[in-house]
Amino acid sequence: MQGELLDRTVSRQDESRPGAEEASSEGVVLLKSNSTSEVQTTIPHAMAVAQALGRKVRLVQVVGAGEAAGIPVDPVEWDLKKRQAQVRLTELEARYGHAGCPTDTRIVQRFLPSLIGGCHDPDHEPIFCFARHEKVLPWDREDELRRFMHSGCSSVLLVPENVSADCPASYRRLLVMLDGSSRAERVLPAAVALSRFHGAELLFVHVTPDAGLTVTGPLEPEALDLRKQVMLRNRRVASQYLANIRSRVESQALPMTTRVLEGGDVRHKLIEVVKDTQSDLVLIASQGTTGHADVATGTVARFVLENAQVPVLMIGREYEKTDARLYSDVKASAGLRANSTMA
Repeated sequence: MQGELLDRTVSRQDESRPGAEEASSEGVVLLKSNSTSEVQTTIPHAMAVAQALGRKVRLVQVVGAGEAAGIPVDPVEWDLKKRQAQVRLTELEARYGHAGCPTDTRIVQRFLPSLIGGCHDPDHEPIFCFARHEKVLPWDREDELRRFMHSGCSSVLLVPENVSADCPASYRRLLVMLDGSSRAERVLPAAVALSRFHGAELLFVHVTPDAGLTVTGPLEPEALDLRKQVMLRNRRVASQYLANIRSRVESQALPMTTRVLEGGDVRHKLIEVVKDTQSDLVLIASQGTTGHADVATGTVARFVLENAQVPVLMIGREYEKTDARLYSDVKASAGLRANSTMA
């Protein structure tokens, strides 16, 4: 059982001086905790995901020590701010410790991979949990977060600020977005683990592309017939694809359904189906069929992150290199073959 993988010990990291922090070797869901309101929004979902994936939640508080160019950090000032931050983090730990999810804390001067969790450890790459204000993504507001996203640390749990939940949150229906690419299928191990842990239904969704034709006037009968044949072909192939996905995980005896959506703007179709199906968590890969290596998120993933009214778990591009990474233990326990969901 996935819950048996959890280490119930709650610990705290205490750095004795500025710049002395070292990254943990344990898998974490990282939550920037400078804002109490953001913690209240995000921590129920951070814990819900961490528990399902056998991880812990790390509360990270950034404490600037007043360092200026060429001027060393005042150790007394740093120590005072660090102690104040630790008092606050200890209070947060006490408030949410009853939820049964292993938790630790970290105080850093800057939100950097080398200080808070180690983005470049291939076995323990973190998931970053943020609150979303209106439709603005956190890494569009802060340069440090933007650098994170472009450094390969691009797995994100994004929670809209108007979403409320018990702590930890629980999920009834998980909407899994698949476009037919192996990149998109990176979400499957996490989806299986979350479904098993929360007893949630898996809803696999595929949106077929438009059967586009060049139009300079009324379409001739042959063109209309061609478009119809392409639409029928897309529907047939998409249905078979989702049936294959279902067969690969059906041995887990998890509740699951599939849905093929036809034509139209893929981005808006996905947002509509999230609402229509009353799904309470969306899983999507950062990039799919049309992804590019020089961008952190594809256009579809970005639109979903900006507009979904429920939490979105986006699995980043780094996981396509090998499946022996963040979810390797989850895949093994799920009975998925090593080459069944990853490129």
